[in-house]
Parts: sequence; structure tokens; C-alpha cells
Amino acid sequence: MHTTLFALAGLLSVAACSGFTPVDGGEAGAADSAPPGGHGPGRWGALPNGYCCTSDVECRYRRCVDFGGGKMCSDYCYGDESCKGAVADFTCNTTSNRCEPTTSTLPCRPAVEFSYGARTLGRCCTATHDGWSGRECEGNRCDGFGEETNPFICTHVCSTSADCPGSYRCGATDSVPVCWPLGETYSCSP
Repeated sequence: MHTTLFALAGLLSVAACSGFTPVDGGEAGAADSAPPGGHGPGRWGALPNGYCCTSDVECRYRRCVDFGGGKMCSDYCYGDESCKGAVADFTCNTTSNRCEPTTSTLPCRPAVEFSYGARTLGRCCTATHDGWSGRECEGNRCDGFGEETNPFICTHVCSTSADCPGSYRCGATDSVPVCWPLGETYSCSP
């Protein structure tokens, strides 16, 4: 009986891994080991800075801007470090708090080339404090809330409380509403 269970478990693990496609790590600091969730904007609008978009809902910071070289997502920023990512030559406009291309002719990167992660709301993530932060998450957002000792968790942009199941609510941040924990302190699952 035990031998049959071990054999079955072995076959299931091989079958589960057979469709795995590694995520392109890009620059240093990217979440290289993040399991792939899909390509393009995904269900939560996960496209980061510099990727082509047609509307705000496709972008993780809900900014699809025409900079002259085509419409592209523009992340919220406080400094140039948060604009670094898959698409080079972006700087932080500290007046508008958005990442912008250094030249108006910089082309956007096709949305289908973006791979977002499979980690769901509330799962642990690594905040890299740059344009790669959140790449392992479905919504391409890795945020910390409340107490400084709280972990960083995967989250996503929301429109209503229905977008934030369980012990999460849809609330405003400094840029867009995201799902965040109801409690002052919380934990995350790997």
C-alpha cells in the first residue's frame, strides 16, 4: 500500500512539473525563481512600467499613458530606482510621481512578453523596491502594511470589496486602491 502511494505521488509530481516554463529573470534583483502565472496583463492588470497597454486597467498602477512613442504603463514612483525594470531608459518625474521614458520615441514592450507570477493574495513576497518588485505575484504588487514587523505580501489592485476575499479589504494607498489586510498585524504563507 505504501509503495503504491509513493509511486503515485512521484507520478503526480512529475506531471505537475512537466508544463513548467522558467520566467525570464532579466536584470539582477528580479524574482528569478518565481513560478509563472501567465503572460500579459492577467486578471488583475499586472503590467509594469514600459509595457504596451490600451487602457488603465491593464497596468498595475492604473496608468496607461501616451508618451509619444505609444501608450505604455507608467508606474508610481518616488525616485529613479522604482522605475528600473524590464524596460530601460525610464526616470521618475517627481512632480507627477510617475515613471516616464527619457525620450519621447522610446517604444513600449509588447504586453504578451510580460510574465506575471502565480502567487496569490496574501502570499509572502520579496520587496525589491524597484520596478521588479511583485513579479512573483498575480497582480505584480508586493506591499507591506501596518506594523514594521509585518511581512511583505502579494496584493493586487481592486475596485470593490469582492476583489479582496477573506481577511482583506479594498482600500486606498498613495497611488491606487489595493487589497490589504483587515488586521494591524498579519502573517503570510510561503
